[in-house]
Amino acid sequence: MTTSILQSLAKSDADLHALLSAVYASSPYGEIKLIDAQTQVALEELEHQTQCIGDEMRELDIEGIARAVKRKQEEALKNMS
Repeated sequence: MTTSILQSLAKSDADLHALLSAVYASSPYGEIKLIDAQTQVALEELEHQTQCIGDEMRELDIEGIARAVKRKQEEALKNMS
């Protein structure tokens, strides 16, 4: 019974989404924007910069960096003794 209720709700939700898409398809209100154009441009630039930083981070040799840090820590401990 629960499954049939969930399926019915899912179908109703999909139907509602299809209806709203059809109604707003040719409407300037079809896309919701809560910010002005200048803020949108700034957010898109920030998103682009964040993507570039993420790409650069994926290229880092994390294991190599970890080995170098561990080696420096061991050297520092040895020098303290």
